[in-house]
Amino acid sequence: MLDPAAVKGTAHMIILEHGPGGKAVLFQRPVAVFPAWEPQEVMPALAEAEAARSRGLWVAGVIGYEAGYALEPRLAPLMPGTRREPLVALAAFAAPEDAGEMLARASDEGRGAELDALTPAITRQDYAAAFSRVKAYIAAGGCYEI
Repeated sequence: MLDPAAVKGTAHMIILEHGPGGKAVLFQRPVAVFPAWEPQEVMPALAEAEAARSRGLWVAGVIGYEAGYALEPRLAPLMPGTRREPLVALAAFAAPEDAGEMLARASDEGRGAELDALTPAITRQDYAAAFSRVKAYIAAGGCYEI
């Protein structure tokens, strides 16, 4: 377990629009954080988060898709060598707070914002060809999700 102040450069605020009781909740000011940047850190981080939950703390955060490589020995050699995000970024909190006011303020500040027209990065023909390859990989048993 790390002291939250020891993990520099990471945000320690999580908002869930549909949290406990169906209400918007805010998790901030963690009492502990459980990061895992390296594959061998994934299981200890998950175990520490579970221990915190067992002690009555709330655990919130994210487990990255690539953490699956660390959990499945056959996939371990496929772990991407460089990543910009941690494999696990969980934190323990005493309790969630009401996020309604913060979400209302964010909504007010976003009024009037507009998006430009979306432009596809690839052609429909290239997309169809790529999707055909994905289906073939799955059918061949080389993967189950892409």
